[in-house]
Amino acid sequence: MKKSIIIGLSMFVIYNVALYVVKPWQQKTMYPYWVLENYGKAQRYTRPDIQPKWVLCGSSLTAGMDHYLPDTVHSLAMTGGSFFTGIEMMNKTGKIPPVIGIETNMLLRLPDVYVTEDALNPIMLQLRNYIPGIAVYNQPFSFLAYALLGSVEKENQIRFSKENKILNQPLYDEQIPAKIIEYNVPYDSAQLAEHIQYMEEQLKGYEAKGSRVFIYEAPMDPALYYSVRMRTLRAHLRKLPFLFVEVPLYHPWKTADGEHKTPSDCATYTYWMMNTVPQMLDAYYAK
Repeated sequence: MKKSIIIGLSMFVIYNVALYVVKPWQQKTMYPYWVLENYGKAQRYTRPDIQPKWVLCGSSLTAGMDHYLPDTVHSLAMTGGSFFTGIEMMNKTGKIPPVIGIETNMLLRLPDVYVTEDALNPIMLQLRNYIPGIAVYNQPFSFLAYALLGSVEKENQIRFSKENKILNQPLYDEQIPAKIIEYNVPYDSAQLAEHIQYMEEQLKGYEAKGSRVFIYEAPMDPALYYSVRMRTLRAHLRKLPFLFVEVPLYHPWKTADGEHKTPSDCATYTYWMMNTVPQMLDAYYAK
């Protein structure tokens, strides 16, 4: 028993020393499950050596872009959540990057307090800095997932230019009718106004600290893009004193379920954003 404990502790020490040498947290990680991905992104953002030039805050509609983003961009896009979780992480860490992008599609979702409380727990925060092996992004199963799934992601990137149909057609056919009904039910106007006001206050605060900010709407199925909810939301967003990056409609965006872009279009939209938005920001802030 004693020998087993000694061997286990020795392996744990060796593993953590190896992590200090390799510093895997400076690279993208593929997580085996989206819940772990949310925790991992938030935990990684708290590291003092992670100083991104851009941060994107949003939902799973932005999270699908993660593996195509350059290393200078940190994604705080939370699957099942919204940009509010990213705002909480930036506010509570005090780490405000030069450029902040806010995805607005899931505006009425609240921040995930479980993710933020875990990432910012003062005890675990210090332990993760000194014992990196306890962080989600440094767990062995995360590396295994990357080894097993990384080739799938690479294959998607290679074939994205050849893809000409919606992936998983049965899923699309099953979910899109219900989503069309949902998206054509108007938002609660008071709740919508409250969330927009909060977002506006936060973004003005970031601008006061020297950040350049933009809000953007991730591409969706045309039936949802032109729905009552999205048209109402878009009308409010256009009135805000920020750069509003609208969906480029010249591209026939494809989704798996009406909301989530196919891997190929995640790559296409990421490329478009990274090459177009910097120029749009320069022009906007030159006014």
